[in-house]
Amino acid sequence: MKKIRVSIIGATGYGGRETIKMFLRHPNVEISKVAADDTFIGTRISDTFQDLRGMTDLICEKSDAEALAKSCDAVMMGIPHGFAMQLAPIFLKQGVKVIDYSADFRIQDTKVFEAFYGMPQKAPDLLKKAVYGLPELYRDKVKKADLLSNPGCFPTSVILGLAPLLKNNLAEPRALSVSITGTSGGGRKAMLGFLQAETEGTVRPYRIGKHQHTPEMEQELALLCGKPFKLQFVPQLGCFSRGILSTLNIKLNSPSSTEALVDLYKKFYKGERFVRVYEKGQVPELKSVINTNFIDIGLFCEGTDCLVFSAIDNLWKGQAGQAVQNLNIMFGFDESAGLL
Repeated sequence: MKKIRVSIIGATGYGGRETIKMFLRHPNVEISKVAADDTFIGTRISDTFQDLRGMTDLICEKSDAEALAKSCDAVMMGIPHGFAMQLAPIFLKQGVKVIDYSADFRIQDTKVFEAFYGMPQKAPDLLKKAVYGLPELYRDKVKKADLLSNPGCFPTSVILGLAPLLKNNLAEPRALSVSITGTSGGGRKAMLGFLQAETEGTVRPYRIGKHQHTPEMEQELALLCGKPFKLQFVPQLGCFSRGILSTLNIKLNSPSSTEALVDLYKKFYKGERFVRVYEKGQVPELKSVINTNFIDIGLFCEGTDCLVFSAIDNLWKGQAGQAVQNLNIMFGFDESAGLL
């Protein structure tokens, strides 16, 4: 099969590094260009990430969409919110498929987006064109996508954790999610609260009631159950670099059992390469998913009280891994190419 050419914008971020590693072992992808901000232009990506030494000599270039579009079939944009909405129209006009890691095209309500992200939506005409990239739920749409909006890390763990219940109308349209994440979720920019000396020996709740992923999750969960959904979201920062463990508490419409829900989840995710449903009495933990594209799901039920536990690597299934999985679907490659 002929290789496609892919450019990576935001190559010097954590997600960019993981994307490069995946593509270097991908049988159907050639990395044509890597781009970064002015600080890194003209430097080798292997000087930024020394674990790439001997693997690639790619030089960081300017994030010039017009120039990059001439040498690629797809572009992966691991850049801060607000930039993809400016660059995506340029790539799309030249026939380049776009996979955006930011939130620019995730939220359909522009007023909600502006309220949570503090910026205007500059490309509202593209919102209906953008496909929300959860392959396990929207694979058929992903196959036809030209503009792919890669889900957030927290939303991936929460939405896939609750989807079987909501899609089958088995639970009330409200839930509590307590989700602990590693410090890499904050990116490579220096922030006091994410420094090792600040996180050592503690777990810290943050952005309660105003986390930017909340409207994304409520939007998608509402689509699954067909009615407005209320999520009480409690994000927490842990003293580790990567991974997300979400504990989801939801009320069922009628009494059930752990065995019945395990069976339900296994049937719902049957054939899904990257979803692992645990047996009764087993619960997922982070060390089982780090550096993998899996989401591990465990269940506990007593009557109408249900707990769902989901674990992912925030840089893989929560970002770069899911993006590569989506690219594979969009171009008709083996879905696990570059990921296993």
